Amino acid sequence: MRQEKSFFPDYHTKQMNDTFAYFNEFMNKSQSTKSFNLKKCIDNSIDILRPLLQNNHIMVCSSCQNIDVFSCESEMTLALLNILNNSFFELTKNETQKERYIHIESKRSENNSLKITIQDTRKLAPAISQTIFEQYDNTYENRNSFDMRLLISKKIIEQSLKGKLDVQIEPLVLNGKKIDSCKFTIELIESFLQ
Repeated sequence: MRQEKSFFPDYHTKQMNDTFAYFNEFMNKSQSTKSFNLKKCIDNSIDILRPLLQNNHIMVCSSCQNIDVFSCESEMTLALLNILNNSFFELTKNETQKERYIHIESKRSENNSLKITIQDTRKLAPAISQTIFEQYDNTYENRNSFDMRLLISKKIIEQSLKGKLDVQIEPLVLNGKKIDSCKFTIELIESFLQ
């Protein structure tokens, strides 16, 4: 029998297998709280989307502190993936956009809460920033499934994890140049920190 060559290079095949295994584990886990490392959770979320991001020339940079939290890891992962998917969609929607960049940061804030920021280089209109988490009915033509994912992320962060999710329009400095960007901020209260 002739052996056929794999369509994907070994790295992509391994990444796809790891992704399927991760989602299988994710779907089979109970929604229980436990201690987990937030940096590892963020890195795993980025790794799941890395082939998509790389193939679309989106650069991802993370600056995350090693912080252990006591929460529901699968819900945190889902919220992060939804926000990252939204960033991917918005950055690839405009084919002429040169700067395709996502910056993720996690750290303890001054008030001893936990802040996670996901900032991407899309141009976000002020009117949209005020309604980005609102639910629209299915007849509204310009909405898409990624907007629903942001609503789901907000519900997970605020209702299940008892935190806060906001969005701001804030410039991002890249190579000494200020670029328009959209910044999502997740804030978790002190009791989630260990």
